[in-house]
Amino acid sequence: MTVVSWYGMLRNGVQLIHDEIKEGKSYKRDVKEMVDDLGRHNKKLEQWREQWMIWKETPDSLHRQLWGETEYSTITIKLKSMMALSMEGRKELSQYVKLPTTNWGAMEKAKRKFLKKMFIWTKRKYLQALLEKMAKTLKEVDDAAKDGWQRDWPHKEDGVDFALVHSVSIGHLIVPIAMQTHRYTETLWQYCDFARESHTTELDLDIFGASLVDSKDKYSKAITKAAAEQHAILTILTRDAALQTAEMTRVCIERTAASTENSVTALADALSRVINGSEECHFKASEDLAFNVFKSRREHYGPGTGMRQTFREIQSRNPPPSFTNGALLGSISKFRIAYELAQACLLFLRTKWFSEICSCGIHCGRPSDVCDELQYDFTLRLGKVEHQPAKWADTQIHGCWGQRQHSWNVLTKPLRRLGLLLIEVTLGATVLETQCDASGAISSITFVEGKHDDLRRKIHQLDTVMENVRLAAHKSLPYKKAVSHCATANFPQTLDDTEMKELLAKFYWNVVVPIKDLYDKLLDQHLKRKRYIDAARGL
Repeated sequence: MTVVSWYGMLRNGVQLIHDEIKEGKSYKRDVKEMVDDLGRHNKKLEQWREQWMIWKETPDSLHRQLWGETEYSTITIKLKSMMALSMEGRKELSQYVKLPTTNWGAMEKAKRKFLKKMFIWTKRKYLQALLEKMAKTLKEVDDAAKDGWQRDWPHKEDGVDFALVHSVSIGHLIVPIAMQTHRYTETLWQYCDFARESHTTELDLDIFGASLVDSKDKYSKAITKAAAEQHAILTILTRDAALQTAEMTRVCIERTAASTENSVTALADALSRVINGSEECHFKASEDLAFNVFKSRREHYGPGTGMRQTFREIQSRNPPPSFTNGALLGSISKFRIAYELAQACLLFLRTKWFSEICSCGIHCGRPSDVCDELQYDFTLRLGKVEHQPAKWADTQIHGCWGQRQHSWNVLTKPLRRLGLLLIEVTLGATVLETQCDASGAISSITFVEGKHDDLRRKIHQLDTVMENVRLAAHKSLPYKKAVSHCATANFPQTLDDTEMKELLAKFYWNVVVPIKDLYDKLLDQHLKRKRYIDAARGL
């Protein structure tokens, strides 16, 4: 929406005029009110755009779903009217829109005086009338959007629940991405496995940037862009497999339409070139599938690139707990990994990226700004994983539950594995094995408990485990239901595309949304508390 940028530039221009007017002039206050109005209008427009995810790449289908056809048509007409008004204003007030880009102080005094007088005596009334028209149209647009939403969606008594709007919007965008993902990520996983003798590769699980402090808009924009392009840009951490203490290089991998003459046919070669200084390298996986491999160009955040541990290693350096080690990964970061794993399962459900996942494949790093609540960030090891026995393992209690085989079908298997990971992450407990009923649903779980010199197996019924999950998740019943869904729901063996899209949509609402809601709530509380503390400290 170019209206937003126009408001900002015009406000800065009028501010320069205001600053030029001498104190005591009766019209100085009027000009100051215009500056404030421009700022308020700009802020309202920006807020409205963020609330409804009005981005450049947002598909029309999303807002037709959010508002309904009638209101969508009304809003489209009103927005075009606002655009016409802003273009008219840009032309009429062009000299003042351009002022912020000029050197006002170096401008001839006579010209500054001319611009000031022209604004005061001719343009001031025009701008005031224009602002009134724009404010009226913006209110009509806002009302139409709320009316359309409240007719078809649940809403709070005091207005629109924009957290729900955001969840509906993300679901509308991310499910089609998941439908496309398996078409190329399965091949990419195989090439990562081929390269594991020469390169260590780990997927940054913060795929769309949800962990950033100011992440909500960046996160929704990243998903919107991925939906428009029908694929996500994946960030991996990589290094020479023989140099396990070396820093890892952040590399992005993006599916591209076609390969070039300089394409390599081995992912290891592409990774080596980028690690050794090349900005990018094209990798040809097959005749109809190619990838662009390039150094990450976005600001650094997320997984630290130094020494990293598997979740299994972190578990094994602690005594096997009896549901008493819930802060093993940090009281907030454990819900971050829970959300990131749930989202990854949605995206990679039909691939080997998730079908063999266990705590041996989750790698944890310490971020530079580590605190008690946010102790770790997370990556997923790509390629086959070597299962690790815990350091306290003995001849009777050893191995990893990821090595044990069950009769779960190809779609149910990653769901069950996600459920076990979520249980381990939430409780800080170490799962040894599971018992299932005739339908394949988990009925009980064997945990490792006791002390190093007195290890024992302890079987807990699933109902007991789920109640402990609820208590460890700040008594969140939706979170408990999300984990229980993973442990007990059964997915069909095979599905056509329409059925698969419906299954992914249900998984999004049953699992991803409840987990992310809790993570967002805890993160918001932490950041708000940190701001209060910093303010009290005078920072």
